[in-house]
Amino acid sequence: IDHVIDRQQLARANRDLQQELAARHRLQQTTTQALDVLEALQRHAPVGIAFMDCDGRLQRVNHELESINGLPMTEHAGRTLAEAFPGLAEQLEQLYRQARDGESVSKVEITGTTPAIAGKVRHFNVSLYPIRDAAQAVVGVGLVMAESTERKRAEAALREHAAMMADLARQKDEFLAMLSHELRNPLAPIRTALELMHRSGPPDEVSATGRGVIAGQVR
Repeated sequence: IDHVIDRQQLARANRDLQQELAARHRLQQTTTQALDVLEALQRHAPVGIAFMDCDGRLQRVNHELESINGLPMTEHAGRTLAEAFPGLAEQLEQLYRQARDGESVSKVEITGTTPAIAGKVRHFNVSLYPIRDAAQAVVGVGLVMAESTERKRAEAALREHAAMMADLARQKDEFLAMLSHELRNPLAPIRTALELMHRSGPPDEVSATGRGVIAGQVR
């Protein structure tokens, strides 16, 4: 009887173990799939993405951020912001500290240079956010960066065009005001002279025709 009981307990323990292993396998598959999705999203994202640890060192960047900054992955990994982004470091470090302290920073515009295009001032919209573990402790900072240089250039061109159109409208108004004034000055005495001629008596046929032409043009 003891032998049978032991076999039943062993079978039950074996079933429990198999169920636990199957559950762990399903969880591992789900986790692997989720990581694959995140990896694909990060790899093909049209914006630069990076992860920094709490010491301010870059641990991972995606291909778009490599392209934006002009440095390969090997020259980002393990480096500080000052080392990887010397032309943007001061602004990025301030935002990084805010995120590391638990405050998300969304769509802040920064301006500076990058190794990708040496000496050219570029504009970027950046967002930084704290990354937390299961206990809600901050374990790092995520960075999302998108270039806005062309948009800024287009906005500047639109502002310049608007200013030019406003200047043209002002010049037109000034011209019309001047034209109106310059026309009024000679027309008033012409009209007065016609009135005096009309009061002086009936004109001959030629004078009457001339007066009519002048009066019509003045009106």
